[in-house]
Amino acid sequence: MPDHPLFMSLRHVDILNRRLAESQPLLELCSGLKRDLSLLYELHDGPDGGEVVWRTDFTRSRGIVFSLERSAGPIDVVISCGYWDAIDAVQGKAAIPTPRGDVDAIEKIMALLTSQEIQGCAVQVVFPIRPVV
Repeated sequence: MPDHPLFMSLRHVDILNRRLAESQPLLELCSGLKRDLSLLYELHDGPDGGEVVWRTDFTRSRGIVFSLERSAGPIDVVISCGYWDAIDAVQGKAAIPTPRGDVDAIEKIMALLTSQEIQGCAVQVVFPIRPVV
């Protein structure tokens, strides 16, 4: 069995960011944005019981960049939910929690995240397994 990184681990984000930065079609897609955008997942009850943050920046100059830090800069769209709810949503087992933010920004970000250009950069991952309680 191949060695796939854990979903949204540092290794996964590093590999993904390298692929995104090297994707000319994705860079071209993002260069057409009217302005840079950002998405922040604020996830409570992470595997260690604390908050988990996933940030995605959609920029005209660098394309799409994922981070595991809140970092500085404006946030256009926020999705707040439980960690395991987000994991289920990403796997298609549940609906994506309702994002908060400007409707136009939400629509543009969701279109970018589901675009063929970003799908071509996907990394095969292993998803965390919810502990049995």
